[in-house]
Amino acid sequence: MPISVERLTLATEILHHAAEDNHLVHGHTLPALMLIPTDGAPHLCVLPQGLPQDDHLRDLVRHVGATAIALTGEVWVSEPGIRPETLLRMPLDDLARPEDDPQRQEAILTTGVGITPNGPTTVLNISMIEPDASGSSVLRPVSQAGTGLRTDGTAAYLTSLLI
Repeated sequence: MPISVERLTLATEILHHAAEDNHLVHGHTLPALMLIPTDGAPHLCVLPQGLPQDDHLRDLVRHVGATAIALTGEVWVSEPGIRPETLLRMPLDDLARPEDDPQRQEAILTTGVGITPNGPTTVLNISMIEPDASGSSVLRPVSQAGTGLRTDGTAAYLTSLLI
C-alpha cells in the first residue's frame, strides 16, 4: 500500500528538525534513519556507526512494513572546480575532497523517499550550517537548487531498499 506524499513530507521534516535541534544542542548531528509505514508510528534508528549492511536494512524495512525511508546526517558541500573533461580522465585518488576545499560548507541533509500513489517520490530538506560571530552555529534552510548537492545516489539507494 503506497504512502501519501503528505505523510512522507511530514516525516522527513520531523526528522530534519530533530537533526537541526541535535546540532544546535550538541554541535553535531548523528546520522539517523526513519522507517515509515503507511499507517502507524515511524521507527527511528540512530546510526552512530553509519548505515548497516543492506541485508540488515532490508530486513528492518520488511519487519516495520515501511513504504518510506528518511535518512539524515551532516554533509560537506564543495565545488572542486574541475572541468568535466578533466574529471573523466582523473584517477580516483586525485579527486578533490571537501576537506581540501577552503570554501567548503557544512550542511544537514535529510533525504526522504517513499512509494506513493504516483510512484517513487523524493523529499529533500537542507540546512546550511554557518558559524556566527560568537563561534556558535546558525542554521539556514535552503532549497536544493541553491546548493549544487547531488542526492540522486542516496535517493536511488533508499528507494531500492523499499522495492
